[in-house]
Amino acid sequence: MNLPAALQPALWLDATSARTAAQSRPAAQETGTEFRKQLCCRSCGRFITDESQRIAVEGDHAHTRSNPHGVIFNFGCFAEAPGCKTLGRATPEHTWFSGCAWRIAACGGCGGHLGWLFSGAARFYGLILERLIAQAGRTA
Repeated sequence: MNLPAALQPALWLDATSARTAAQSRPAAQETGTEFRKQLCCRSCGRFITDESQRIAVEGDHAHTRSNPHGVIFNFGCFAEAPGCKTLGRATPEHTWFSGCAWRIAACGGCGGHLGWLFSGAARFYGLILERLIAQAGRTA
């Protein structure tokens, strides 16, 4: 599959990024009403997912990997990302997670590249953290 370098996934992990992400988790409650950070597309503001969808894959939520062209991505793993649309066919080529193929995950609003949907041995979204913006959202 021939994709531009910026859209291809990566090959190494930086544990420092994972620790930093874990330390920046939001407070769960404020004055009796639960607030949850909604994660939205930084480009257009569309809701993508929220903090409740954060998961650990291979022991960490956050990963730093580079693709075969040397482009580095810092991304977090999420069980679901309803604001994303997926593009193309899944491919195992240059996957970062053994047993998983990947597809591009784009913003369902503006179409900007937000990460990848991995499927196979596990199913999850790897979303590029710098392309998301957190906003408080009331859940109860």
